[in-house]
Amino acid sequence: MTGGEDENRRDLRQSVIGQQKEENTIASQTSALIAFAREQNCDVPTEWVIEDDGYSGASLLRPGLERLRDLAAEGRIQAVLVYAPDR
Repeated sequence: MTGGEDENRRDLRQSVIGQQKEENTIASQTSALIAFAREQNCDVPTEWVIEDDGYSGASLLRPGLERLRDLAAEGRIQAVLVYAPDR
């Protein structure tokens, strides 16, 4: 294998890793969920897109999660879409 081939493989690995990181951003996950909801003919009001960016998922005390609980308690939502339960 030549040095050029090694370099190309390294570049490819870095590119794939970069794409994986890009695909796991909060914005990309939100976009995927909205697209899925639309495919299911569900409306997703912008004010109901809840992201707790900057908060640890280990904590149950997060502003977005509190808002979600309030919406559920008020009976205003029919479904909750989650990209990954551990996210």
